[in-house]
Amino acid sequence: MEAGGAYVSTVLPNAGRDGNPLWRVRLPMPPIADGYDDLPLPEMPAPAGQQGLGLWDRYMAGGRLATVQQVVAAAAPADPSHIEVLE
Repeated sequence: MEAGGAYVSTVLPNAGRDGNPLWRVRLPMPPIADGYDDLPLPEMPAPAGQQGLGLWDRYMAGGRLATVQQVVAAAAPADPSHIEVLE
């Protein structure tokens, strides 16, 4: 894929069925001289008194990802042939 290229996954209703088309897009790239260090980034102030969603701690920190994967694998059907794939 070329610089600025991306795949965008969407869910769209079509005649009573949901589809999941995958769009290939090209986004405008800012001029970069030697690397991304040249790009000015906006200041991101931390909201006072807010902790955020805690997604890293919930799913990634301390081996949580392995635990989540085990739970998903245990819940997956043994025979996935009955799963309908929408295109």
